[in-house]
Amino acid sequence: MKYLITILIILSIKISTAQKIIFVRICNSGINNTIYWQEGLDTCRLYGTINLYAKENETAQYYKLDSNLNTASKSYIHKNANIPSIKNWEYKIEYKTICGTDTLAMHTDSLMVDDIKPDSSILDSVSVNPLNNQVYLGWSKNKTPDFAFYYLYNSDRVDPRLAENYVDTFYIDVSPINPQTKPLTYDITSSDSCDNRRDYGKYFHQTIWLRTSIDTCLNEVKLIWSKYIGWEAQKYFIFRKLNGGSFVMIDEITDTNRVYLDKNTPINSQIEYFVRAHGNQFSSTSNSSFMVKSGISSNPSNTEIEVVTANTNKSISIMARPNPTNNYSQLIVEKKNEFFTFDSIGSINLTSKVFIDNNSRDDQKSIYRLISKNACRYYSDTTIVSGNIVLSLIKNNDNIRLSWTRYFTWNNAIEKHIIYRASGNNIPETTNFMAISENNSDTFFEESLTNQSSVNCYFIETIESTLGTKSRSNTICSVETGDIFYPNAIVINGTNSSFTFIGKSIELNNSILEIYDRWGNQVYLSNNLSSPWTGIDNNNNTVQQGVYFFIAKIKRNEEIIQLKGTINVIN
Repeated sequence: MKYLITILIILSIKISTAQKIIFVRICNSGINNTIYWQEGLDTCRLYGTINLYAKENETAQYYKLDSNLNTASKSYIHKNANIPSIKNWEYKIEYKTICGTDTLAMHTDSLMVDDIKPDSSILDSVSVNPLNNQVYLGWSKNKTPDFAFYYLYNSDRVDPRLAENYVDTFYIDVSPINPQTKPLTYDITSSDSCDNRRDYGKYFHQTIWLRTSIDTCLNEVKLIWSKYIGWEAQKYFIFRKLNGGSFVMIDEITDTNRVYLDKNTPINSQIEYFVRAHGNQFSSTSNSSFMVKSGISSNPSNTEIEVVTANTNKSISIMARPNPTNNYSQLIVEKKNEFFTFDSIGSINLTSKVFIDNNSRDDQKSIYRLISKNACRYYSDTTIVSGNIVLSLIKNNDNIRLSWTRYFTWNNAIEKHIIYRASGNNIPETTNFMAISENNSDTFFEESLTNQSSVNCYFIETIESTLGTKSRSNTICSVETGDIFYPNAIVINGTNSSFTFIGKSIELNNSILEIYDRWGNQVYLSNNLSSPWTGIDNNNNTVQQGVYFFIAKIKRNEEIIQLKGTINVIN
């Protein structure tokens, strides 16, 4: 409605040459209403008195409010118009003009009081200049057609009015309350030509307040900052200045806790920081921190992970290569979790320099790093990350293709990969590992394994150049499978007196057999089927002739195959 009224006023000013008096606006000034008009640019002249008519609401009748308006002032104050309460006044003006030889009686279009507030003005960002700690405010231009002024507020002052009747879209608070002492809160509102104003306080913005502290034993600076209020920050950039130089970005985080530890502070230095928050469209900078001074410390540094390797029991070992010139109170082992952050899982034994991770599978990639603690038991150094080698196998007919993840721990190059193989009738028999090939790639291809053992197992060893350190992968097996066969009858003391199971890759010594008579009574139970059943029950007696039921759980590789059937026992 506000836009429509304003557009109609502007259009009437531009195209209505028939009207000599044109309404501009009517403003509510409290108990009074102020009426503004202007004269049209034409050759006609006003003649006689100018009459102002008014009515209290849309359904009321017009009455003459005044008959002697001052044409020079172009305004009129309707005193006490809104006593005892505000009314929906509507006005029009009657007048006469002389145009050439004609005298015309005319009146204006009616116009109501403009009590519609302008569009809200909202701050885009409030930012602290870290070089001088002045506060910068920016916002977009208000698009209300009869917009007049901006009004800026800072609620940290006794008098919150910061700037009034302001028309620019950028403001520098050159003498604020020190932004190093607290977060500062700012807001903006706007007014139109009738001084209708939007309320403020709903869309306020608040500066980022940065605080720092240093642990001189650790030489670690802790940064904590308040949340930027006004829009949601998606990431933060950390800037640092050393010994009076220039600010340089040192890190980028998305931590919603707004805490950062600078563990890489140079010793014996003057250090200053600030933080910059980034949202979808805007950014905001915190105050600069008070200068802190780092000390001189012999913190552990240049620690390395010597090797991450799979063990024969499928656990993973992490071996450290500490810096021999430093004193360690502890070496923490951290592992990356499902959320791609690191959790502590234990400590390196500083004597053996080894930690064994029994809670990870060696056929899945695990990423580790080591965190050093200095003599003050503070964290002082972080290694690069390292992970175990994961070997995978693809079988195509009689051909085997091995591939593995590249090992990336060592600063030295990888000298070679050694491929080992062991064969047997089932996995427990594959203990005779022998080196079958060496290469420098991440794949190995073996052809024509027909008529060999049912199970072929592999692992690889990666050798570090120069030092010869070894890292071992998981063990993976190719298992030939097929149907499992068993007889449906046995003859006690006869030629076919044994009930057993035959099949590729099965492990009879890890399998279970239960036999029941036709009344459901268990007559036989065995947890090791290396020896077949010959018709002898659990009491060492020969069972009677008849049909018996069996349940077998046969172990093959990592699976348990359950079989059920009947056995005809013949005496």
